[in-house]
Parts: sequence; structure tokens; C-alpha cells
Amino acid sequence: MIVEALYGVKDIREEEWPKPEPEVREVRVQIKSVCIGESDVALFNNGGTEFEKVPMPFLLGKEASGIIDSTGSEVEGLSEGTPVVIYPYISCDGQETKILGTPPEHGALAEYVVLPSENVFPVRAKVSFAELSCIEPLSRGIYASQQLGTEFTGKTAAIFGADGLGISCLIAAKNYGAKIVAASDSMVTRLVMAEKYGAENIINSLKKDVSEEILKLTNSKGVDLAFVTSCESESIINALKSLSSGGKLAILGRPTEEYFKIPSSILTAKETTIKIVHYSKSSFLTAIDWVESCKVNLSHLITQKMSWEFSEKAFEKMSGLEEEILKISLEPEEKEETFYI
Repeated sequence: MIVEALYGVKDIREEEWPKPEPEVREVRVQIKSVCIGESDVALFNNGGTEFEKVPMPFLLGKEASGIIDSTGSEVEGLSEGTPVVIYPYISCDGQETKILGTPPEHGALAEYVVLPSENVFPVRAKVSFAELSCIEPLSRGIYASQQLGTEFTGKTAAIFGADGLGISCLIAAKNYGAKIVAASDSMVTRLVMAEKYGAENIINSLKKDVSEEILKLTNSKGVDLAFVTSCESESIINALKSLSSGGKLAILGRPTEEYFKIPSSILTAKETTIKIVHYSKSSFLTAIDWVESCKVNLSHLITQKMSWEFSEKAFEKMSGLEEEILKISLEPEEKEETFYI
């Protein structure tokens, strides 16, 4: 099978690997879309994480979808030819200890991937495979909202970082009833997308003080909820300054610093609740339900589709944060019609 393997910093090579065979409780998926996520970009640029280096060669790709190609003898309820989205957090002895595309677990940037059957979910919706791949970041936005309560009717919210994950938080919070007072980012295209998904105001963080603007928009009260995706001290401080008394903050994304440097006076003065958000299978199932029931439209998150043979170029585009890029879907060279059940 063809794979796109990472061999070093900013070095992806197309090569042939053996086609994997599913064991009795496993499923083999023919991959149709891999959306590049922030963790993939970090591994591409750095050759590892803060904690360990990537064992080369390594396959990236956590946000993925495709078609069931083969099933093990003990797999029930899943059949060949079914369009599926992949839940990338893999259980081991009852605990989710492995993550697809995170060392040492190879990712989905390959023709075929073998997974436990419980990590493969059919999606009965008339959408593209690229949209199916966006279910994973949407589920994290949903989980962030769930961690803050989800009873958002009458609540106000702000989004700090309008990347794919930030837009997912915006979608989730709005669906749970929050009024999205503002979304901030340094890139105009992302802000336009945030506005399209329901942000009432957009703030360019390169041109304005974000917390000051949000306080102006709320008559100095601040917002009830804040979602931060950049995971750096400056953004977290901005979010905290923007919160009302008793406000709640969800921090998502990949940490860029070993320690967050947050003035204690901000925390104590407002009695702020802070949640560090990772993932949840229940929110993944909720995201699937939202897509199947047409509660959300994820098509706008995909700003470009590129063939696997241009994987390195796609990662460079994402790394450079080109103005027009929100999500890139890497797909096989052959074109497929939209699949649905």
C-alpha cells in the first residue's frame, strides 16, 4: 500500500508499505480523507513533541475517514463498503492510552489503516469524506462546551483563536444556546469564517486589544464563557480578562509553553472556573449525531483538498498559516463521489 511517511523535520516521503491485515476484532479502513491537525503540524515541524521524538519513519494523521475494506471474524454490525469516521483514541486494557498519529501509534496517512472495531463509526449523512474527518475537532468543541455546562441559553461567549478547533467551539457553544459575542484571531480569513458560523463581532488580534474590545462590547461586564485554542499564556490572560465574575474558561489545543504564566489576581478576583479540555467518546458520538441530523454543516471548514502526493506541500501550507487556509484535506488521487448510507 502507498503511505506518506515522515522521515525527519519537514521531510515526508511517499513509499510502499505492506498492506495490514485485521485481526478477529479489528477493521481495515480504506482511507479517503485525512485532515491536517495542529498536532500533525507540530510533529512535521519539530520531529517530535515536548516529551519525545518521533520514531522515524512515522505516519501522521489523526482526523480521518474512509470506507470499511475488511473486517475480522468476530466483528459485528460493520460491513464492507460502509463510509466511516475514525475515533482516534485507542483503548488498551480499558483505558484510552494510544492516539492515532501520536508516537508511537502510526496515523492514517496511508491507503489502509487497521483499527479496533470500536474505533470505527458509520455516519449516515450525505456529506464528503473531508467533512467526516472534521467530526473529530467538532467533538472536541462539543466536549469543551460540555465541560462548561452546556446550559448556555442567555449566556455570552467569546472564542480566542478561530482555527478549525476554535470554529468547532463556536459551533458547539452556539448550538447549546450561547450568544457568541466575539471571535478573535490574527488572520482575516478565519475571522470571516467565524462570522459565517455565527460570531456577532470579529476582532483582529494584531490590530486591537482583544480583552478591551470584548469589555466594550459587553458594557464592561465581560462574557460568561471563553474558549481558548492557542494554549499560550498571552491568549489565556486575554480570555481571563474578558470573563465576567464567575465566568468559565475552556483551554484546548496543544501547549506551546512548559508553564502557563497567569497573574493570580485575575483568577482570585473573578472566581474563575478553568477546564483543560482533551477528548471524550460521548462527545464524538454527539458530533456524529449532529452531522447526521444536519444540525451542523462542516463543509466550510475545508478550505482546500490536495492529493496525497502533495502531502509535504500541504503541511508547509498549514505551517506557514497562509491567509486562506483553515483546513486541508489530504485525499487519494482518484476522485470519489460523495458517499452516504
